[in-house]
Amino acid sequence: MLSALTKKETIVISLLVVSITTLVGYGMLWISKYDSTRPFAFDYDAYVDIDLSDTKQLPVTSQDKAQVIQFWDPHCPCSDLAKEHLIEIQQHYAAQGVAFTLITPQSNDRYTDTFLDRFQLPNEPLRKQLAALPYVQTSPAALVLKPDNTLAYLGPYSTGAGCFTGEGRFVEQTLDKILSGNSREQINMLAVGCYCRWQNQ
Repeated sequence: MLSALTKKETIVISLLVVSITTLVGYGMLWISKYDSTRPFAFDYDAYVDIDLSDTKQLPVTSQDKAQVIQFWDPHCPCSDLAKEHLIEIQQHYAAQGVAFTLITPQSNDRYTDTFLDRFQLPNEPLRKQLAALPYVQTSPAALVLKPDNTLAYLGPYSTGAGCFTGEGRFVEQTLDKILSGNSREQINMLAVGCYCRWQNQ
């Protein structure tokens, strides 16, 4: 009986070792494939002549203390990694009067990801207009506006292979400054991490 039990235990342990090794292998493969370690801006020169003061002309208005426009592509593995971080930000700051809008590169009808249900989604004409902004090159990305629609922050949420691996909580730091009445414009184009090119259509 003891011998049979030991044999079963050996088989179980062997299967666990194989499973863990396989998961680690896939994890390393995923990181090597998708950890682009690239700057947030795919084309830095494209920002040189853009006047970001035109955010006051954006067709969005907010009576809240701040507004976060999130550019999120469900087909981007980097965006998928950022889900928990975005949910954490929303849960913490929505209660403080911050509004959250989520923009996808294509019609929302094409996506089935339930993650989208957590956020305010604009109508199709507004989605198209915001998705086509010339200074949106990357996903995931955030455009943080003050209550008067002036720019407070444009850039990534964090750095590294995913929001859990890098440093910097850029959106949170910006919102904290706005809520404390002490904010200024920040454009974060040189952060390095896992980002996908914004595939607007």
